[in-house]
Amino acid sequence: MAFKGKKIFLVGMMGVGKSTLGKKLARLSAYDHIDTDQEIERRVGKSINQIFEEEGEEEFRKHEAALYNALLADESDLIISTGGGFLTNLDSMDELLRYGICVYIKAEPKFISSRIYKPNSTRPLVNNSRSKEELEAHLSRLIEEREHQYAQAQVHVNAKDLDAQSLWESLKLILE
Repeated sequence: MAFKGKKIFLVGMMGVGKSTLGKKLARLSAYDHIDTDQEIERRVGKSINQIFEEEGEEEFRKHEAALYNALLADESDLIISTGGGFLTNLDSMDELLRYGICVYIKAEPKFISSRIYKPNSTRPLVNNSRSKEELEAHLSRLIEEREHQYAQAQVHVNAKDLDAQSLWESLKLILE
């Protein structure tokens, strides 16, 4: 399969390790790494939390969609760590699958909450949770809503078992 600028999209819920994995994969390859949340912050000049507070989730999703279109038009080889809700901008993952490889990093709500729950969190979808249990219930609902899209990814890995080197070796075979 030939791609216009090979892209690797790391998808999955917040807190599963997409950004960390993206940086590691970029070091192992000749690819550039883009973290969509960091890129939106850079372009808009506000933190994700500020965007959610001042403009709302709908406006944040518009910023995300604009970035998504720019990334697809970019002919560079990219590893893209997407935000947890990045796929909500798409009717389906078919578009991403036409431009590259999607890697779904899967994790259980309990695993995710153990990584991201903090009282006074600045993560927009976390800071409304009053307890770890409430956050886990919220994450369960989000995973259920998004699973049908995530499941379309060509590669599935468990967040607990992430090994950047092994994953890169597998991805190289797919991309060649």
